[in-house]
Amino acid sequence: MDIYLSGSYERRQELLSVAKRLQAKGHNVTSQWLAGNEDMSPAVQALMDLNDIDDARVFVAFTEPPGTSSRGGRHVEFGYALAHKRYIYIVGPRESTFYEIPVVQVDTVDQLLKCLDRLAQQSHL
Repeated sequence: MDIYLSGSYERRQELLSVAKRLQAKGHNVTSQWLAGNEDMSPAVQALMDLNDIDDARVFVAFTEPPGTSSRGGRHVEFGYALAHKRYIYIVGPRESTFYEIPVVQVDTVDQLLKCLDRLAQQSHL
């Protein structure tokens, strides 16, 4: 399956390890931002991220505990994925009312992997 991983930039190394686990299971991770794109303009980065979400069928949001400050680009990505009818999984707490929309919430990456295995079996994505 083609999967986009969304999270705060500060968690990039953690999400890179998740991407490796997904790739080891045969999935394609479309999140180019994980490679680090500091040399790109913010506008180019944003368009690349939206294109990467377009290329994915599954969107995974790694959320933050209440009271955590962050810049918010990942919230835009979540809304974009929701509007474009991606399969959405949340790893962590529901951060806002929009995260309360019925999507799959899990607590751990291991739970996420099990859910994705089931989705792949059901839909042959």
